[in-house]
Amino acid sequence: RMKALPEGQRRVVMSVIQTIDAWDYDVWSVQDFTDKGGLFYTAYALFVRWDFMRKFNMEEDIVINFMSQIEAGYHPNPYHNSMHGGDVMHIVHYILHQGGLKEKVQLSEEDTLAAIIAGMIHDYDHPGLNNNFHIKVQSYLATLY
Repeated sequence: RMKALPEGQRRVVMSVIQTIDAWDYDVWSVQDFTDKGGLFYTAYALFVRWDFMRKFNMEEDIVINFMSQIEAGYHPNPYHNSMHGGDVMHIVHYILHQGGLKEKVQLSEEDTLAAIIAGMIHDYDHPGLNNNFHIKVQSYLATLY
């Protein structure tokens, strides 16, 4: 596990895992500490925490690439940015694990993985503008949807 990450990145993941189950987990501190890697390290720590790579026989290099691409696909918006994605993903984890939702509704491992990924990607490529803005300027997105 974590063979594809360089030693320094493995240490960051292990540090993040120490606090990942807490309500006050601080993705912003992780973002500052890792120079813009808050979503990536939170996602990787959660994949390790839930043991998804082993359970689903995922290749670590592919998982790393996926997480890196997701983080890169978030825009530097004031709110709908990668830190927000990491924060929402953490809250999904917290509700499933600490809140007991996984057991209460008997989520499968596949459903749990899907929920964590949904938290991670929910605002991927978000332009940082609301629907009313798009409608008023008659943007392509407003016309399309």
